[in-house]
Amino acid sequence: MAKDSPISDSITAQLRSCMESQGIPSFRALAQSAGISEVQILQFRRGNAPQMRLAMLQKLAEALQLDLPELLTVAGIQSSAVAAETSATPSSSDSELRAEYDRLKQQLSQQETELRQRFQQESLYLLEAWMKNWPRVVHAVQTDKPDLAAAKILPLVKPLEQLLQSWGIETIGCIGKPLPYDPQSHQLIQGQAQAGETVTVSRPGYRQGNRLLHRAEVRA
Repeated sequence: MAKDSPISDSITAQLRSCMESQGIPSFRALAQSAGISEVQILQFRRGNAPQMRLAMLQKLAEALQLDLPELLTVAGIQSSAVAAETSATPSSSDSELRAEYDRLKQQLSQQETELRQRFQQESLYLLEAWMKNWPRVVHAVQTDKPDLAAAKILPLVKPLEQLLQSWGIETIGCIGKPLPYDPQSHQLIQGQAQAGETVTVSRPGYRQGNRLLHRAEVRA
């Protein structure tokens, strides 16, 4: 856009006429009414409308209560010329927004990958003892030690319990233990009970914070 283009007297005169009909006293007031800069008004007066963004021209037309073709007539050009000019290349602002969007998208994707890797590493650290010993236990039970005492196996499950604890998973009830019946946290699978009456846990439930994962199965 040529910044040293002279101001067109004919465009300026027609623009002033449109402004007077809408009670707009100055070019500054016109810029404020249209929501554009005074520099853009100056560009229009210099006959540079074909190089202006179509959105800016539309705002200017709305401020003057004109249709876009009428505003283009004031500028002494055809609407097709502006359409061709404005659609030929994207504005620098649009290009910058697109570049920023792509950058943020790539950054979020990278952060997601890093968080997933960190989560996996922390989980593997907690499960390390179980991963090393559990296959040997399974092999022993299936081959030469089918009568391996469960008491020796239970400690190997401890890493799984630690992992669930690290995720904030809490157990609802213990098998065989009595507790007051809570319809929100318990699923009655045998008998009848009212809230607060004593029931016995058949299978524990789980919650994570305020989120209920599984209700505990209980018997009356």
